[in-house]
Amino acid sequence: MSRNTKSSKRSSKPAPVIPSELMTLDEVAHFCRICTKSVQRRVDKGQFAPFRRIGRKMLWSRTQLMEWFTSGASPTGIAVQRRTRRRAA
Repeated sequence: MSRNTKSSKRSSKPAPVIPSELMTLDEVAHFCRICTKSVQRRVDKGQFAPFRRIGRKMLWSRTQLMEWFTSGASPTGIAVQRRTRRRAA
């Protein structure tokens, strides 16, 4: 079997289709303007918006993420501290 036929067998599997309502880890990190490691770290601590796991992918609902983001609270009920700049006196 030639090398090209092996690679074509691997790529013959269609990529899963993710509805536009669901956001991947990279999209969430870009949306929140933080790196993916920060999102992962906050998820591990329970300090981030709720997500669904489909296979190995973590997916967030866009509407749930917006609700969580505007509420200022984590899914565990602990208030998330937002950084604010202090005004010069």
